[in-house]
Amino acid sequence: MKCKYCDYQVPENAHLCANCGRILAEKKEKKPVKKRSYIIFIIIAVAVIFICGMLAMNFQSSMNGNHSTHPSNDLGISYIQFKNQFNDNDYAEKINLSIGTVEKKTGSEDTYHYALSDKLLLIEKVNSQSNHLRQITLIGQPSSIQEDNVKLIGAMGIIIDTFSSDLSINDRKEILRDLGFNETVKDLKSINAETIRGNIKYVFKYKENLGFIFSVSNKNDMI
Repeated sequence: MKCKYCDYQVPENAHLCANCGRILAEKKEKKPVKKRSYIIFIIIAVAVIFICGMLAMNFQSSMNGNHSTHPSNDLGISYIQFKNQFNDNDYAEKINLSIGTVEKKTGSEDTYHYALSDKLLLIEKVNSQSNHLRQITLIGQPSSIQEDNVKLIGAMGIIIDTFSSDLSINDRKEILRDLGFNETVKDLKSINAETIRGNIKYVFKYKENLGFIFSVSNKNDMI
């Protein structure tokens, strides 16, 4: 091997020329093995395992939710709690209304009937598994007697007090106004209205051969 600068004969793999002293070739340093790619691979693998685990947990949770025996779209209280709250209302005593022993009809869901008066029927639909109310329906027969109309509207007010107790008195009265009970209404039979407060849906309408119907249910419950 010769020096590329002075043509002096030098040993193979010589780093310096013994004649001219120039550097013939720089030593090639071994580059350290980059570990970054391995680290990224490990991070990705851990992330994939974590995500798969979370998906499995969510799927299991979803399956458990689908098999739940307690409905989430009910009125949140049992028929006994409703009965007690209705009877404890001061206005119920004032207009002589109370819920006594109810007539139970058993089916896919239990239904309770109770005659609040000879013109006023209360129907409660209860989920037989959770024992929570799904719907309350008040049916009133048209009457020319003022006392009967007072009891109909009074019972509606008591039920609104029960399920919208978090609202102020004026806001609860506003529910009745939204249902058509205002100074502009000349005939209750012309009303067909509904309104929602929170998760509670209130409906008032009139049906021929049945009477006035006031119903309360969860807004998400498809009854």
